[in-house]
Amino acid sequence: MRAFVSLSADRVTGGGYRSLHSVLDNELLAAIMLRDALAELRRFRVKYNRLKSLAPVMAVIEKLEQEADGAQLAKAV
Repeated sequence: MRAFVSLSADRVTGGGYRSLHSVLDNELLAAIMLRDALAELRRFRVKYNRLKSLAPVMAVIEKLEQEADGAQLAKAV
C-alpha cells in the first residue's frame, strides 16, 4: 500500500512527499490529489486512445472527466 504521495502543488516549490493519510484527511489536499489523478488519466487516454482493447477503460476515464468537469462548473455557480 502506498504511504506517501507527491502532489503537483508541492513540485512547484521543489518537490517533496506527504503522507497519504494526511492528504486524504485534508479536503484541499485531497482535491489536489484528485486533480492530479485525473490529469494522469487524461495523459493515459491520449497516449493509448488507439488501442481498441482499452475502449472500456477509456469510456470510464471519459465519464470521470465529465463528472469532474461538471463538479467544477457547479462550484463556479
